[in-house]
Amino acid sequence: MVVMNFSPLICYENKRMIQLAIIPGPKEPKDLVSFLEPMLKELESLQDVGMDVKGDDGNIYHAKVHLLIGTGDIPAAAKLMLYKGHNSR
Repeated sequence: MVVMNFSPLICYENKRMIQLAIIPGPKEPKDLVSFLEPMLKELESLQDVGMDVKGDDGNIYHAKVHLLIGTGDIPAAAKLMLYKGHNSR
């Protein structure tokens, strides 16, 4: 997770980034959508309602959350796109 309201010079610092999910292997879930569903529902509610966050300056800001990208290695990306496998036709 990256807060895009920060300057590009600081928003990608390790202390400002949070990894939201790790898919366990080698016994990954059969249905990736059901595995990610709780997180996706939470992101959906934060997109609609938003949340209050405390900034570095001590002020409280109302923020909304939007999922911009999901990423992973080739097999994980294939599963995210609901392909059968990374080498299937």
